[in-house]
Formats: sequence, structure tokens, C-alpha cells
Amino acid sequence: MTILHALFVPKGTISKSAFALVSAILIGVSLVSDGLEMLVPAISPALFFLGLVVIYCWIAAWIKRFQAAGASGWWTILVVFAWLVVQGIASFIVLMGSGLDPSLFAGADSQSIQAAMEPISEAAAVPVLIVSTIISAAFAFGLNAVLPAGRGEAGDTMAADGA
Repeated sequence: MTILHALFVPKGTISKSAFALVSAILIGVSLVSDGLEMLVPAISPALFFLGLVVIYCWIAAWIKRFQAAGASGWWTILVVFAWLVVQGIASFIVLMGSGLDPSLFAGADSQSIQAAMEPISEAAAVPVLIVSTIISAAFAFGLNAVLPAGRGEAGDTMAADGA
């Protein structure tokens, strides 16, 4: 299997080592993309599209990894949901540590909330990026380690079958 097949085709299986490689690539792409978005906000629309591609690649990789472990690819939905919940909670905690006051939302109009949130969001951008990267790595590498090895994993870094 080629790296493009590992990233974009949700059919078949993927070995632990190939999944680790795909995970490292996707985490790296996300890290660079988010960093670029902070440095050059004008390219946000293009990076939004790249983000959707990265999400698709994660879903394709998780489906294959679950299938390799002998489980249904539908478990991917649970992983993505859990990742979103953990990311949301962690981002909120980082924002709270950066000076977000929950009372800001009580009875305020959206423009005043947005104006108050802008400096807080800017101050928390790098810490949120770091926390997000750590959470993504923990989910990917942690769950990959827990899932059993797939069939045909004799050290082949890109082992796959067409099942």
C-alpha cells in the first residue's frame, strides 16, 4: 500500500506501524496548518479546506485500523466523538486559564462577546495548539497501542489487504 492509499482509501486494513506513520503525518500537517493560520490569517479559507481533508484522512485511517484489529470500522464514530469532546473541554480549560470570564456571556450581545473574546483567543492560540496536538497524539498512538495487531503484520510498514 502506498502512503496515498493509506491516507485516502477507507477500505482494507492498516498495520500498527503504518497507522503510526499516517498519524504522525496527519498530526504534523495539522500542526503546520494551524501554525500558518495563526501567522497568516488571510489563508484561513484554504486551510479550512485542508482541515476537512485531514479529517477525512483520519476517518479513513481509523476505519482501516479498526478493521485490522477485527472490529467494525463504525467504532471510528466513537473515537471522533470522544476526540471532539476532549478537545472541546481542553480548549475551554485553556481559555479559562487565559482570562475567559464565563459571566461575559450573560446578557451580552454577540458583538461585545466577540470583541471581548478576541484578545483572549489570541493569547490562548499557541497553548490551545499545543494541547490539541498532545490530545491528537494521545488518541492516535494510545489507541493504536491498545488495539490488537492486524492480520498480515509481519513487520511490513504498509501492510494492507483489499478486504
